Amino acid sequence: MSLLLAFAIASVGPTKAEKKLLQPVKDTPAVQLDPNGAYILLRSPAPAAINLFRLATPPEIEDYRGRRWQALQKAHTKWVNKHAQWQQEIATWNQTKGTVGGSAPEEPIEPTDDNLDFSTIDEENMLGFGPLFRFAKDSGGTSTYLQRVWPGRYVLYGSLLINPNGGATGMCVCMGTVAFDANAGEITDVGSVQVNGTDVLIYPNLLNKAKPEEVEGLRSGAITMMRLTPANSSMPLDPRLSSFKTVPAVFKRAGPVPNYYGVQVDRLTAIPGVLSYDRDKIVDPGEVSAAH
Repeated sequence: MSLLLAFAIASVGPTKAEKKLLQPVKDTPAVQLDPNGAYILLRSPAPAAINLFRLATPPEIEDYRGRRWQALQKAHTKWVNKHAQWQQEIATWNQTKGTVGGSAPEEPIEPTDDNLDFSTIDEENMLGFGPLFRFAKDSGGTSTYLQRVWPGRYVLYGSLLINPNGGATGMCVCMGTVAFDANAGEITDVGSVQVNGTDVLIYPNLLNKAKPEEVEGLRSGAITMMRLTPANSSMPLDPRLSSFKTVPAVFKRAGPVPNYYGVQVDRLTAIPGVLSYDRDKIVDPGEVSAAH
């Protein structure tokens, strides 16, 4: 069954076997792509980690809720046993604390849906491009990343290095970003995503190396830590992809989105005709605000 047909029938997300196909496309002399697969292509002026997540479908959300409920039941069963043990320990401690001393045993916290250690569905659907596994690099240093993905709507999330064992470093554009659709049978060209240095030691060098017309925007914050330039004619397509259907991403404004990893928070730089702001509020680019 093709990826396109499987998606049309089930719409519950990829199986384990299908997930193995959702990988970066390697830099090889001849490129073989699945004509029924969905692909996302993006560029970066320098190697960078760029993260997106796919919005879950209703069947996926229902499946996720079931898995989360099962995990909560298991956690609660373990807590019942631990709590019973704690009751015995605290009773013994209360009887002997005058002679034994020490701190009272800590009562285990009852698991709830709010405190359950279980990844969100957006985290499960998080996708990383770069800085490794580059598809191409041009003479000017621009890196191109191409990856097969599951069809759906994707949200540009930030620049993160995620630890498989938990935690992450980097930043998210949680206060304002964009979404776009990646369809089966197409390469969706996102354009160019630029990530500015977040380290305060890097920032002065960033200003020194910035284009003259960008210095004021960087200083004022109008140019944020992540900016997107939609695909245009100045971004040539790799000749190896000429026989495949490539379409420019159609962006919709999105956000705010949760800061799932507790990282530095920013917003995507405004994009003419797509994304703009009135102070801290995301607004339609065509709206005229009177609140000044």
